[in-house]
Amino acid sequence: TQLMSLKDISVADVTHAIVTTVVPGTRRNLTNLLETHFGVTPRVVRDPDVDLGIEILIDRPEQAGADRLVAAVGAHLLHKGHLIVIDFGTATTFDVIDEDGNFRGGVIAPGINLSVEALYTAGALLPRVNIERPERVIGSATVPAMQSGIFWGYVSMLEGMVPRIA
Repeated sequence: TQLMSLKDISVADVTHAIVTTVVPGTRRNLTNLLETHFGVTPRVVRDPDVDLGIEILIDRPEQAGADRLVAAVGAHLLHKGHLIVIDFGTATTFDVIDEDGNFRGGVIAPGINLSVEALYTAGALLPRVNIERPERVIGSATVPAMQSGIFWGYVSMLEGMVPRIA
């Protein structure tokens, strides 16, 4: 409600809600919050009664994440034509949207923060590092070498993946 007060929105102003999440516990918590504090039963993306207005043209449509589908709808509303929607979340996704706004599939790679955590947790002697653009590509110590691998690795993934998809 603090955020709402910044925009001069009251609880009574909230009459409808839609929830999208790929985390079951979060879905439950958000639904409970909306019902308890706002008196609103939200519509939930991927529930059978929610039509996003797009076709999911992949082999297993039920496997397409709600987050990816909502991003597809939003991108198509803002930009018409063939699109590649890139999302840097827990996973880094590259999703292909056709000229009609339909979801055609995509690529799912580990997210940048997940990669940082994996190096730290699986590499016994590797420290946790911040994501920063290093001064040089070749690191002369462990931390800048890791930062280079993370930063330039993801830049290279973008530069390589987009033309392969397009």
